[in-house]
Amino acid sequence: MDVDVGTDIDLCFESLASMVGRITEEERWEAIRMTCFYERRKWYFPFVDPRVYKLSSQLFKLPSDRTQTSAHDLGVLDLLPTDILEDILLQLDLRTYRFFKRVNRRARYFANNIGIYKRVWQHGKDAIHGLTRTGLSRYISYGDIHDALMNPDCTFCGVFGNFLFLPTAKRCCFECLRTSRETAVVCEEKISKREPWNRLYNGDNYFDLCDSLVAVRWFRFSDDEWCGWQNPFTRLHGVLAKDLLAAFVKVDKSLENYSQNLLKTGWLHYRLAASIIFPTFNVRTRKIDKGLSCKGCEESLSRNAEHYDFTKSQDEVFSLPCRIRDLTYCGDGVKEHFLECEDAQMLWNMTEDEIKNLPSSNVARHGGGYHVSRTHGYLMEV
Repeated sequence: MDVDVGTDIDLCFESLASMVGRITEEERWEAIRMTCFYERRKWYFPFVDPRVYKLSSQLFKLPSDRTQTSAHDLGVLDLLPTDILEDILLQLDLRTYRFFKRVNRRARYFANNIGIYKRVWQHGKDAIHGLTRTGLSRYISYGDIHDALMNPDCTFCGVFGNFLFLPTAKRCCFECLRTSRETAVVCEEKISKREPWNRLYNGDNYFDLCDSLVAVRWFRFSDDEWCGWQNPFTRLHGVLAKDLLAAFVKVDKSLENYSQNLLKTGWLHYRLAASIIFPTFNVRTRKIDKGLSCKGCEESLSRNAEHYDFTKSQDEVFSLPCRIRDLTYCGDGVKEHFLECEDAQMLWNMTEDEIKNLPSSNVARHGGGYHVSRTHGYLMEV
């Protein structure tokens, strides 16, 4: 059999050239991500940071795959097909799931080796930590966390969602976290002292209100310090505004129209206090993707900062340039935004020294930033 050596060599060179070109393109986009985008970690007000407090190392230890060594069984549950039993366990809340694992070694072995459970522990530990710290582990299941981990889209609008709203374990973008009625959070201790709701706590309907509040989903606010400021959330409890509204209306229907104010855009510090930044698992690359913010949009806003007074109302603070700056991108969304953003392309064409002198570089280096409103005693973002 004759072998055309020259043809084989040409094919090898073509294949090698194609491979080199592909690697170069990937490296180019990686350089663009490093130069024109950054991971934003500060958003107007502090949110739940799972890395602040370190829980027990055993809590975050990936479950072992050791073989079962116990003669005990699961009783009638052993009669169920494996896939059905897995589906049932994944619908249990985190606390009940932990109780099931304590039944015996057979239960622990089975629960530790469910694929979805192991994936959540490997890539979504921040959610488990956040839910544990806020006391919401009684309401959220591993299946809920896994759905949010695998789906990068905002539950409410469909764009990339950089946040996990802990009370419902729904992924959302910052704009929906800020404005959606579904993510409205209030502090019950504060509301109980305001008109007209305070009469429910002081009047004859108090015991009826207590019965109505039993079904409300409560959670603890983080008790971290706010960048050296005393945290106003210490020992306070949050609640979904729609749940509290339903409890109020159940006792006094005359409050229904007035209480709609609880669902309006506002109290962003409470919404963020009930959220974490949550990555997404990319099935194609088998890696974790984190949301990135555009330095170009940050630079565009900083050039026109004199037009924005951050002590004004939220509608004025969150003008269009601010909302554009607050967008985050992931995966192919980074490429799409770069091709559309003139400011990001301008950064890419600058020298390294020129980029270092830009205000946006300082913001990106710190992962965002806070402005202090000393009038209200709260922190606000640049």
